[in-house]
Order: sequence, then C-alpha cells, then structure tokens
Amino acid sequence: MKRSVTFYLFMLLIITLYGCGEKLNGHSEKDYEASRKKIEANLSKDEKVTLEKALRVIAGECMRLKFVEPNKYQNKSFDSIVLKMIDGRTYSSVVDKAEEILQDYNKKEADKLSHEIDSLEKRKTADVNVRKSMSSLFKIDYLSIDKVDFFNDSIPSLDVSYAYIGKQPLSGELAISYEVYKKGKPEPVVGIISTRGDGNRIWQHGEAIEDHLLLREPKESDPQKWNALKYPIKNPDLQSLGLRLDVHPVSFTLNGKHYTMPKTNDAALAAEIKEKRVELTNVKNSKGTLDELELTNNK
Repeated sequence: MKRSVTFYLFMLLIITLYGCGEKLNGHSEKDYEASRKKIEANLSKDEKVTLEKALRVIAGECMRLKFVEPNKYQNKSFDSIVLKMIDGRTYSSVVDKAEEILQDYNKKEADKLSHEIDSLEKRKTADVNVRKSMSSLFKIDYLSIDKVDFFNDSIPSLDVSYAYIGKQPLSGELAISYEVYKKGKPEPVVGIISTRGDGNRIWQHGEAIEDHLLLREPKESDPQKWNALKYPIKNPDLQSLGLRLDVHPVSFTLNGKHYTMPKTNDAALAAEIKEKRVELTNVKNSKGTLDELELTNNK
C-alpha cells in the first residue's frame, strides 16, 4: 500500500512539473491559444486566475510601451508586441514577468508621487512667502460703518482705508482685493477688486486707498439688527457683527518689478498634498504581486 501511494505521488509530481514546463507559443495567435490550453490543462482554478491576471498585466505593459515608445514599435501591432513578450514563457515565467512589471510600476509611481508632493510643498511655501511679503507692505488705516442711500434704501457701508507702508515708492497701477465674509458662509457676501493709478502714478509711504463696501446681504438677512445700530460706527468690531474682512494687495510694481498675489487656494492645495501622500503610502505598502489584483470577468 505504501508503494502504491508513493508511486501515485511521484507520478502526480511528474505531471505537475511537466505542466509547469509547458511554454506559451507566441509565433501566432493560433499557436498562442493552443499552447495556453496545454498550460491551463495542468493548472488549478486559482492558478488559471493568476495566469489571466498575469497576461492582462503584460498586455497593459505592452500597450504602455507602444504609447511611450512609438518609434521603437512603429508598424508593430499591439497583438504582435504581446505575443513576442510572452513567447517561450512558462506559467511561472509569465507570473514572474507580470510581478516584475507591477513592482517596476510601483517604484516609478512612488518616485512620481514623491516628486509631485515635493513640487506642491515648494509651491505652497513659495506662495505663502509671496503673500506675506506683499501683505506686509500694507495695513488697514481705519474702518467705519455708515449708512448710504442706495435705490431709495438705506444700506450699511463698510468704509476701509488701506495704506501703503513700504519704504520704497510704488509705481503705476495698484490693485486691492476686498472680501467680506459672513459667519458660517465659505463664500464672501461682498467681493471687489479696486484698481487705482496708471503708468505715471507714484505711491509714497503712508498713502491710502479708500473704498466703500455695501453690506446689502448682511442687512437683508437680519434687518432688525442692522437697523438698531447707531451710525456711524468707527473702528467697528466686525466679529461681533458676524463678519470677517479680508483685504490684500492683488498687484503692484516695486523697484521696477511687478508683483502679483498668487491665486492658489491654500485649502485645496493642502487637500491635494494630503491625497497624494495617501496614494504614496498605498503604493509603498503594495508588494507588487498578482494576489493584490482583483480579476473581473473571470474566464
């Protein structure tokens, strides 16, 4: 009985090794189909799934190569490129090649993501520095709220004096952005860009731009509160009124160099960096094996 069991185990091993030694024939599509059937005849269900995954990975790599190296693969069909890559490969060789492709992709993707994150971080830092540098040359001189007539209605007006405090004079056009935010709202209820001066204008230290921001929406949303206030209100506490004012220079020319405030959305940029860091972590944690792939439309 023991001899019989040993004999059958030996024969099973021989058959398995023979099956693993079968090779794909990439001379033609017909040869490929025939050789694949021979290989699959000795594979388990799971191994057949693994083979299908591997062949799809290789096909994807061939498609990539044809796209990124058009001169090398000129006048060569996609099918011919695939058949050449799998020709003469055993089951294990196909699997090894596919996982080599996956691991190479992971390395390149990790390098790409690292570069993108580094670039975004540098951009974020540069934008912050430009904003600080430009904003440091100005300050709010004074604030007041008064009523103005607007189409037979009395509307609160936020009057802002924004002064240049730099040592060297500015030249030419000066643009200032004003945005008033209401508590609980991400978008400004008032937003304007005020532009003053021309090519011959010189702005000296202490000169200010005065603008008037109509608080129409805040009054309409709570007329009782705004009608009860005593006007004019000098140096108002905007926070107590549920408001926040953002004032900053948009553009100016200093010492012959033109400066423009970056339009980058800091929150969106931070979210993009965070998302790419998560992607990078996932790529680094991947082992680049076929087991990590999910096969759809199994044969």
